[in-house]
Parts: sequence; C-alpha cells; structure tokens
Amino acid sequence: MVLATGGTAMLTRLHNRHLSWNKEKLMRARTLIARSSLLIWVIACGSLIASGQHRGAEPKSASQYPLITCEELKQLIDAKATQDIVIVDTQPRESFAEAHIPGAVNLPYTDRVKPPVNLSRTKTLVLYCPCEHEEESTDMATQLQKLGYSKLKLLQGGLPRWQALQYPTAKIATGEHPSAK
Repeated sequence: MVLATGGTAMLTRLHNRHLSWNKEKLMRARTLIARSSLLIWVIACGSLIASGQHRGAEPKSASQYPLITCEELKQLIDAKATQDIVIVDTQPRESFAEAHIPGAVNLPYTDRVKPPVNLSRTKTLVLYCPCEHEEESTDMATQLQKLGYSKLKLLQGGLPRWQALQYPTAKIATGEHPSAK
C-alpha cells in the first residue's frame, strides 16, 4: 500500500508538473500574441498619422496639368510677354471685382461649365483660384479640357500665393466686368 500510494503521488506530481508546464507555455503564447497585436496596432496607427501629416504638408496630389509659378507669371506680365496666354480667374464675380491678377478675365468656378466659353483655343489658359492647392482651377481645367481646350496651365499657389508675394492686384470699378462670357 505504501508503494501504491507513493507511486500515485509521484504520478500526480508528474501530472501537475506537466499541467503547470502546459499552462506556462499557454501563458507565454498568449503574452506573445498580445504583444505582437499591440506592436502591429502601434505601427498601423503611426503609419496612418504619418501619412495624414504628409498629406497636409503638400498639395493633395500631383496635378495632371502643368504648373506655372507666380514668379514666372509675374515675369511674363512685366516683360509684356502675355500675348500667348490668357490669365483666367475662377473666383466669384464679387471677389474678382475686389482683387485679381492684372489682365485676368473672370470665369467663375462652377461644377459644370456650359458652352459656349468665350476663351481662345489657340492661347495657353493660365487658370488660378482663391485656393492654395489649385483645387478649383484643376476642376475648371478638367471641364475646359472636356470642351476641347488643350493648352491649360495652373498657377501654383493661386491667388493666395500671388498676394503673399505682394504682387499687384487689380480692382474693377463699378459697372465694369471683364469676363469670359
């Protein structure tokens, strides 16, 4: 009986040790999975934050239309070399009347440009808007392209950049309105 009791006790201890080892192994596996999940979550959040910050620092995307800088346009205006371009302002009429680039014509932004559009098809249209990242002028260029205009450029930085450089703007006296229509 002593032998049977001693043998059973020994088997019980071995069984408990085996259970303890399995529990320990299971706990290590759970800890490893939890830590890996946390690490993946931290990396994913960091990536989302970094991509969001990167997008905010630059324009939404590269434009499909060539850009002209304010400095380049100012040089053309100063050299009176604008015979091959038409500067197109996409601001509402009231805003255009208050401030626009000298020599510009007004084609107010709309989500659907309706023909006929009274703009030259042989000259390069330089579109600008009151946006810093050419959102409205890009949309207008897309609409004009669908109407057959192919010589399109966008003013990089639009009117805000022009004004930040302290370049001259023009106003319209009451009753006048140079418009594309």
